[in-house]
Amino acid sequence: MLNKKYEQYCKELHGYNLEINNQTIPNIAEFNSLKQNIRTNLLPTFENITVSALELKKLPSLKLENIIKGIVYKKNNLHKKINDKNFYQQNIIAFSHTINNILKTTDNQNISEACIIEHINLLRNLFFQSCVFIQDIFSYKKIPFFPTHNMTLHNPLYIMSNELHRLLYGNHFPLAAGKTLTFSSIPTLRIMIEIKIKYALGIIGLQNIQDNSFIPIQLSRIFDTLDDYIKNKKVIFSIDYSCLKNIYEWTNIYIHSGFNLYTWYPFIFEEYLRPFFNGGNITNNYNMKAGIIIKRMALAEIRAKLEECIIKPNITNKNKTHNHYKLKIFNDESILESVLID
Repeated sequence: MLNKKYEQYCKELHGYNLEINNQTIPNIAEFNSLKQNIRTNLLPTFENITVSALELKKLPSLKLENIIKGIVYKKNNLHKKINDKNFYQQNIIAFSHTINNILKTTDNQNISEACIIEHINLLRNLFFQSCVFIQDIFSYKKIPFFPTHNMTLHNPLYIMSNELHRLLYGNHFPLAAGKTLTFSSIPTLRIMIEIKIKYALGIIGLQNIQDNSFIPIQLSRIFDTLDDYIKNKKVIFSIDYSCLKNIYEWTNIYIHSGFNLYTWYPFIFEEYLRPFFNGGNITNNYNMKAGIIIKRMALAEIRAKLEECIIKPNITNKNKTHNHYKLKIFNDESILESVLID
């Protein structure tokens, strides 16, 4: 029964011109009609198939933080995740949440053709992945099905090459036309997390005191140093610290392997990280740096501990030290990406 519903779901995607390689561009009226059909037909069908396959009564209502904790994976726990019902349940919620957010961005607007092209290609990518996801659930539950969608056909280098052309030359460059930038958003998220934390501490990197050369400092070292300060509330992040670290580790998997399980992950993670990047209210006043709050005395201690860590022998080579390096910092509080408190 479920495999028949899945086949019908794929046919409906075809009927709505949402196949991954479809080049049809709807006009405004057609696009608005498609949005309505997604809300009233496709999303409910997707949820019905996946919820039934997992033998759930209904989907729970979860905060974004709990969704992320359920779906994010590390290099050492992916096998465990894909054999956990909760992983699939929370991905159902994540997919539906992402689609609804994308649809909302074009509600009550006179959207341009360029905007429609952006959104229709985004929706095609996401609904293609929804089919891959349903097949993954069927495999997990040992439900027989005919495989209709295969991610192995999507070479990450080919995808990134197209996205790079678009980043460099714009939407109207022939090789970039109609492409999304979903995968390019992953290294961008990583860079933003790293720069936000380093600039919050006023850390530029390591400077060689002999020849004045410069090398970056690993964020993992900074995390190791921050852990106790987070625990003691001397450093306060606007989002869950463990969630942030897990997202950062997830970006590493993609950067070093090209592997990304589902396309909706960057959307969920970016939404969650917004207050961390963009700030929020402190004592009823908006502050764009409020993503990280640091006690002034703690900042000096953190820098000192990092510098002490740097001059210790390298773990992989006992004869190698960084004692000719010093921590390069900036002390101008006006350019720190954090709020200092006494």
